[in-house]
Amino acid sequence: TRIFFSGLFDVQFRDFFIADELCSLGYLFTMLQLTACTYATDWDDLDDHCDYQRSWVTPAIAALPPFWRLMQCLRRYYDSKAAWPHLANAFKYSGTIAITFLAAADRITQLTVWNVLWIVVSVFITGYATFWDLYMDWGFFQPNSKHPLLRDELVFPYKSAYYFAMGSDLLLRAAWLLNISPSLWGIFYDHRIVAFVLAVLEILRRFQWNFYRMENEHVNNCGNFRAIREIPLPFALELFDNRRSQVEPATPGLHSAFANECHTLGPDASANEHASLLHAHTAYPSSGS
Repeated sequence: TRIFFSGLFDVQFRDFFIADELCSLGYLFTMLQLTACTYATDWDDLDDHCDYQRSWVTPAIAALPPFWRLMQCLRRYYDSKAAWPHLANAFKYSGTIAITFLAAADRITQLTVWNVLWIVVSVFITGYATFWDLYMDWGFFQPNSKHPLLRDELVFPYKSAYYFAMGSDLLLRAAWLLNISPSLWGIFYDHRIVAFVLAVLEILRRFQWNFYRMENEHVNNCGNFRAIREIPLPFALELFDNRRSQVEPATPGLHSAFANECHTLGPDASANEHASLLHAHTAYPSSGS
């Protein structure tokens, strides 16, 4: 419900994370449409009745996940009044929606103008989204990082995995190029096969994205003390050690005497009784008053 009515609720991490996952399942949404059409027409003449490639319903359904993310970005801007990064992120999803409808216009009308617009916008949004993946979602390109092009805090032990992810994310983002003219690549000659292959590649890209996105969230939570890893003490350890050195050492046999008296109190003794006993066996320096 929070996803379907995005924009009406405050946005939490779980909300936009799930919506991002749905953005990679556009092919699934269109297949659900095809399945519904298939059963509605009793499997009769599917090429004419259920040609989802030439239906305006298809882009409308495929654009739902990026539309939900767009609404979430606008809601976060409304709540925080911070144009960066929320409006910049909203622009990215607006571009994704535009690509979806431009691709549909190209398929349905077969006009060159729509094909050119689709390619131009796709190239721009591919670069924009890749930068967003690496810089915003994964936290890379940290200035003066001890790991070139990455960030100081890395959870995974091999830096090569991060560099591989950077390159593969760009390649998988640009996989839509197979759509321009599949026959030129000498691999696919059926647009349905191309659509399926691109859907699989997008799932692989999102699978990889999840690891580094969650890692970056964890690092940021720890760095901002939203989650506990190591919190620095509010005083120097040397000062603490000096205070300890001022405490008079316990008398010989303190441990055994204290243990014997605790045993005498028995397990039913109250916490106050144990505290009084501990105080009686602990010597503190006089305050000089």
